[in-house]
Amino acid sequence: MFVLYEIRNKKTNFRYIGCSKVYENRWRRHLRDLNANSHHNTHLQRAWNKYGEDLFEFSVIKSVESEEIMFLEESEIISNSDNLYNIADGGYGGDLFTNHPNKEDYRKKLSLAQIERNKDPKEREKSNVFKGLNEEQLKVRKQVWSNAKKGNKNNNFKHNVPVKQIDVVTGEVVKIWDYPSLVKEEGFNPKYVIKCCNKVDSYLTHKKYRWEWVVNC
Repeated sequence: MFVLYEIRNKKTNFRYIGCSKVYENRWRRHLRDLNANSHHNTHLQRAWNKYGEDLFEFSVIKSVESEEIMFLEESEIISNSDNLYNIADGGYGGDLFTNHPNKEDYRKKLSLAQIERNKDPKEREKSNVFKGLNEEQLKVRKQVWSNAKKGNKNNNFKHNVPVKQIDVVTGEVVKIWDYPSLVKEEGFNPKYVIKCCNKVDSYLTHKKYRWEWVVNC
């Protein structure tokens, strides 16, 4: 049986979305890695360390009839959901894809399906940090996260949590960034954004915006 599942933080309602053919084994592996502080997803691991096992629950979202549909469904859920721990775009993980006999052709097929869904501008706005990158940029981004998964302690990964950009006049959230370094795309300085979030050195605003962590995890 091919299933989509979630690991949900009962306190913050953030979720990790995954898929598997043998979901009982998959959950045991997640549990083992999280308790050993060696999980591949740094966001989920930090939250697990902060809140503890009792505040997380594992549940099956739905079952489907094939692995292809399973991966496409996973990608669809991640693309259309907020408050996720997921780093990657979905459709590339799980315990089946790694061993797929034609995984490169399969990856291209899934990517093309994703491109078709992303033609709608509203859908593109929901994209996470892996969308919209060319092949070379994608390679670099994957290497960054690969290093992070291996336990890299470089400060580049110290503040990889979502941050809110807030209008100082209205108090409205203008945008939520997946992590501070992305603010460079619109001319902001990540260093000052982090200082605002941590309220250090009397930094309250940066370029007429307030900045706050979405959740401390």
